[in-house]
Amino acid sequence: MKFVLKKNKETSEAQTTLIDQDYDIMNQNDFAFLPYLQYECDGPCSSKHPHEQKIVEWGAYQFMRQKPNSEEHCIKLTDNYHIREENYLHYILIGNHKIHPTTYMVVKLIRFKIEEEQNSD
Repeated sequence: MKFVLKKNKETSEAQTTLIDQDYDIMNQNDFAFLPYLQYECDGPCSSKHPHEQKIVEWGAYQFMRQKPNSEEHCIKLTDNYHIREENYLHYILIGNHKIHPTTYMVVKLIRFKIEEEQNSD
């Protein structure tokens, strides 16, 4: 599994609200970088290539919101997800779009720390 940041090529328009708010509403296009996950399936898979899917998890964007234009800050999601750490087990929850049913995205990246067995001598 590999974490990748891609330069965002989309532009954003301000979201309309029903009431005046004292804060800005951000969407994915307000970020300079978008997080992607590259991986291969462990078992049988119909894809002949590794998967690369955008992460749309709310928590990823909340973290990146602190410094949305800083690649150095956004790449720290790798540490938050413990992607390079072999003592973590990862599960990927995949979703798709209703109007594009063959377009998939990472809805949630679940990680568990693998506990070492302790001797009870």
